[in-house]
Amino acid sequence: MSKDVTVARRWIEGITQGLIATVIFALVSGGTVIYLSLINSAWTIPVLRGLEAIALVSVSIFAIKGVRRLPAKRVIPNVNNIESCVRMWLDNFRVGVKNEPTPQTYFRVIATMDSGAKMIVGRVRDDGEYVRVRADMGPTADDLRALEPLTDAEKMRVVLQVRLELSRLGVGYSNLEEAQSQFYIFKRIPISENLTEDTFIANLDAVEAAVHAVNIVFHLAVQRSNAQELVGQPGSASYAPTPALPAASS
Repeated sequence: MSKDVTVARRWIEGITQGLIATVIFALVSGGTVIYLSLINSAWTIPVLRGLEAIALVSVSIFAIKGVRRLPAKRVIPNVNNIESCVRMWLDNFRVGVKNEPTPQTYFRVIATMDSGAKMIVGRVRDDGEYVRVRADMGPTADDLRALEPLTDAEKMRVVLQVRLELSRLGVGYSNLEEAQSQFYIFKRIPISENLTEDTFIANLDAVEAAVHAVNIVFHLAVQRSNAQELVGQPGSASYAPTPALPAASS
């Protein structure tokens, strides 16, 4: 549930409770005045004046509390304020931010997630009215050594498995041509009045999840290919030599 919906619900609950209390007070005080007037009590007018004063004070307090409980006006994102919105949303979720502007961007920051994954968040000048969340990827030195025994076909199988996983997650990629490639994954978020903090953070989390998924798929694919290389080799656990044919009987 979004923060705006939660705040609105609490405000409605507060207003409802106040209305119920006001109705109960009106019934009790009204009944008291009617009873005093029926018995021609000298206290009828003083009690009525006192109740009027109490009602006036109660209504004033109720109005002040109602105004204070009104949900804060949501900032509507647009191309002019999107940078401040992004920084505010990242700050609300305590995401570490480092400013790294470039001439090709309107703004650009490095967001460090709790897992340690680093995301480039910004608006690129030739990318229209979008915020782009990007993560740079590529094999480490250890990964490159693990790739050395693989054939070209096996390396391409690793690439295809990574592409498939990114397609399932709905995350784009670029320059993912070879297993040894340095590439990046990304999501574009439209800048519109429908863009909220929840939507932005959900997309940020999606790219972070894709980073971890790519690493897992890559290592599993490499391990699987390396394991298959051992099949049929003497000395390996999966080695099963072909049994000799029985000698022909005379």
